[in-house]
Amino acid sequence: MPYMSIEAAVAAAVAAYLISSFIYNIAFHPLRSFPGPLLWRATRLTKCYHFLRGDMPFAVRDLHIRYGPVVRISPEELAFADAQAFKDIYNQKMVKWKGMYGFKPEHIQDIAGVSETRHHAFMRRHLAAGFSETALRNQESILVDHVDLLIHQLRERSAGGRVPQDMRNWFNWLTFDITGTLVFGAEFGGLRHAKSAEWVAMMTDNVRVLMWMSALLGFVGTTLRRVLVWILMSGIIPSVAAHEQRTKNMLRERMDRKGTYDDRDYIIDGLININDPRVESNAVVLIMAGSETTSTALTATLFALLQAPEKMARITKEVRSTFSRDEDITMASTLDKLPYLMACLSEGLRWYPPSVSGLARVVPKGGAKICGHYVPEDTIVAAWTWSVTRDTRYFTDAYRFHPERWLLGEDERFANDELDASPPFSIGSRSCIGKNLAMAELRLTLARLVYNFDLSLASPFKGDWFKGQKAYLVWDKPSVMVTLTPTGES
Repeated sequence: MPYMSIEAAVAAAVAAYLISSFIYNIAFHPLRSFPGPLLWRATRLTKCYHFLRGDMPFAVRDLHIRYGPVVRISPEELAFADAQAFKDIYNQKMVKWKGMYGFKPEHIQDIAGVSETRHHAFMRRHLAAGFSETALRNQESILVDHVDLLIHQLRERSAGGRVPQDMRNWFNWLTFDITGTLVFGAEFGGLRHAKSAEWVAMMTDNVRVLMWMSALLGFVGTTLRRVLVWILMSGIIPSVAAHEQRTKNMLRERMDRKGTYDDRDYIIDGLININDPRVESNAVVLIMAGSETTSTALTATLFALLQAPEKMARITKEVRSTFSRDEDITMASTLDKLPYLMACLSEGLRWYPPSVSGLARVVPKGGAKICGHYVPEDTIVAAWTWSVTRDTRYFTDAYRFHPERWLLGEDERFANDELDASPPFSIGSRSCIGKNLAMAELRLTLARLVYNFDLSLASPFKGDWFKGQKAYLVWDKPSVMVTLTPTGES
């Protein structure tokens, strides 16, 4: 009897393992009764494939349309498209799934990625002062100065409406400059120079690296996970190492200047004051989360308004009839006096949610009830915002932009909409710590923009704006070219 070669033996062993795993996941796994396509239920590779393609939110939405509000999207993971899932998952004591964020050791995790509840609570407690109402009032001049600079630059560069501007880029430069100032005490200079600063460009480039790393960490075993973590943390990836060193330098400059600031609250001070080793990782995530998502909301909301001239006319009339000068457009006045603008922002956050993927949690020991289903312990679960906000059970004409749905009693078409089914900042103890800051930026920027300019798309857009877009850890947004004519010159 001939002996099997080592190569053949290894191949046979791997094949046997894969086949047995496939059979177990389909026929014997605790989640076997939940619906989903065969390849999604059998292996993590299908999810990984769509994640790396950048179409995961769209693929999951298609699965919900076919299989219903609960779908098994990997051997140990369930996706929910149900408004109740937000409460059942994020209001319970479920820990964050490490697969997406587990590439860093626990002691240098950041507030967005840390899984252990006590570490998250510690960081949130020490960062909270920088996001308080008092801090926000002290920070208002920073927001106003940067929005004023945006308006000035747009006036200069639009040449009276003759030169269209890419508002995606301008919103990126604005939000990164604001958040950079609030974290490092110094702006990046994107607005002044009309280009992304080196630090921001490096961080944006690294998103793709982190996306691949996150996808791989989601399905490899412990040994390979350690290898991948070592690769990321060792500094052998040049872009990651360069960005890490630049961040350290900026933080060192920030701490060297401590004591020379005015009385404004800077959002990283809580960790700097206690010499916490997680200052660096939190600085990066606070800037990324605080800038990219706000820029996304502004870009999408403006595009949607420009696609609907009657809505653009209404918000313009509201702002210009309420205020007679720029200085009166403040954080407080935009909150109290502009209900339609607020409705536009709420609808923009629903229509194009900045956090597009499901925020994964792990079911605790003993299992949990989610949307009436018993879910076994150790199951990964998430409510997928893109799927829920596109569900006609909760939103009438869900795929279209209708700010009127947020003005209660105005339009009977939307009387039965469940507005709580769109929580763009999440809910529970891990909801977005910077919600109030983000909303203040959105209100000030949009109000001052429509006050100072008549706006229109540089060229008409027809078709589905979402078609072909990619959503990784953040949206890969398309350009939005806009003609801006200063008020009084149209």
